[in-house]
Amino acid sequence: MSICSRTLVDEARAAAGHSLEQWHRFYFVTKDEAIQLSKAYPDWQRWIHIPANKKEEMLARINRHLAAEGIPMVEMSILKWRMSQLMRSIPRNPCKSDR
Repeated sequence: MSICSRTLVDEARAAAGHSLEQWHRFYFVTKDEAIQLSKAYPDWQRWIHIPANKKEEMLARINRHLAAEGIPMVEMSILKWRMSQLMRSIPRNPCKSDR
């Protein structure tokens, strides 16, 4: 089931087929991915900035993690919905350190 950016949390969770506990794990895993992404690529501040191959790699990593815990895997639309939110909320360091 495809979702859009205006989808409510409960609708997204239902589309993913996750229980509440599984959804919490999905949130944790995706937050960690977003933090790692923001550290590795600080200029990628929005989902649209991320190259398609990186999105696919991220989806595969997240789905492997979910599957290892017996949690239903997600589609790209669910990942996009979640990461779009996260990328707006992750603090970024506007000042780069001098070398």
